[in-house]
Amino acid sequence: MSRGFLVAVLSLLPFVAVAAPVPKFKESPARKLVRLFGDPTLPDDTCKAELRDDALRLTGGADEHVWHAGAGGMKVPFTSREVAGDFTATVTVRAVDLPETGSVTGVAGLLVLKDAETALDHSLYLTGDRATASRRGWLRAVAAGNQVSTKEDQNAAFADDAVRLKVQRAGTTVTAFVAGVGKAWTEIDRFEMDLDKTAKVGLFVAHTGGSFTAEFRDFTVTTK
Repeated sequence: MSRGFLVAVLSLLPFVAVAAPVPKFKESPARKLVRLFGDPTLPDDTCKAELRDDALRLTGGADEHVWHAGAGGMKVPFTSREVAGDFTATVTVRAVDLPETGSVTGVAGLLVLKDAETALDHSLYLTGDRATASRRGWLRAVAAGNQVSTKEDQNAAFADDAVRLKVQRAGTTVTAFVAGVGKAWTEIDRFEMDLDKTAKVGLFVAHTGGSFTAEFRDFTVTTK
C-alpha cells in the first residue's frame, strides 16, 4: 500500500477533536463564605466571619457591638446579599463559646435591611453564661430611624440549643416565624415596611458584656 493511498484513506475518516482537560479550581474559604452566607461586613478587627464545615461563625470581639437605629448605626458584624422582590429567608442559629462565668448579652439572627434607618431583625436573644443563659426571641422593626416595634418572645423553640428562624417578604409586608429543629413554623409577628424593590438579607450578631459568637447553618434565600 502506497503512502499516498494511506493518506487519502485517512483523510476520509471522521476527525475527532480531543479537548484539553478543564482545570478544576478549588473554591477558597472566602469565596465559599460569600456564596453560602453573603458578603461579610466587619466594623473592626475584633470581629470575625469564619467558615467551619459549611457553617458560619460570626463573632463580635471584646468591644461591644450594639445596633443603634439611625445614620451610622449598623456597627455590628453582619453578612448580606441583595435580593430583588418577594423572598423567604431561613437559617438555623445557635450561640457558641459562651463564657463559663460572668454574663454576656448576645443577639444573633436574620436581618432585612434597606439601610441603617429602615430594617428588621429577627433573632435569638440570650443573657448569661454557658450554663445558665436565659434564651428568648427578639424581633425589632426600624423605620426612618425610629424603632417602631420591638417584641420579646418566649416561644419554647428559643430555649433549645439551636433554633430555626424565617422571614418572608410579600410586597411591603414582612413576616417572622420561628421553629425548633425539625418542627413546624410558628408565626411571631408581621410588619408593613417601606422597602425598596431590592433589599439586603443576611445574618448578624450584636452583644454587650464580652465577646460573643453565633453559628449559622442552612441559610437559604428563595425568591418568587
